[in-house]
Amino acid sequence: FRKENVTITNCNVQNFVNGITLHWSNENTIKNSTFENNKVGGIHIFDSNSNTITGNAANRNETGIGIYYSSENEITKNTANENFSYGIKLEKATKNKVTRNTVSQNRQWGIYLLGSTKNEVTNNTVQDNPMGNTYSDIASENTIGDN
Repeated sequence: FRKENVTITNCNVQNFVNGITLHWSNENTIKNSTFENNKVGGIHIFDSNSNTITGNAANRNETGIGIYYSSENEITKNTANENFSYGIKLEKATKNKVTRNTVSQNRQWGIYLLGSTKNEVTNNTVQDNPMGNTYSDIASENTIGDN
């Protein structure tokens, strides 16, 4: 809780409740790590801003990458595949950039935005998600394209 300017790199977290959670934590970096087979989430960010999440694998969790009540985070070059619900989920999130991720074969949605505004979701490879590849609900002013 409440950590700033921390870099987490080259970790392998499997078979926990959550792989990693940032809560009230700003300006951190999570990179080149693997978060797989965790019961709830691979990477979860709550009430945290200006973090960089890049080059990670968040596969076979409930949700691969979840961004909640957070803004100005960059989610790039990650994989979020074969998760039980969502590959990447933004809920009540604002001004985040979700780009160049690979999101496939999740059991529900690939990328899901709920109550989120002014996010950029572009240039992702999103495929083979049975409920849909990219979906927004009660969301506005988001840029979604080239997915």
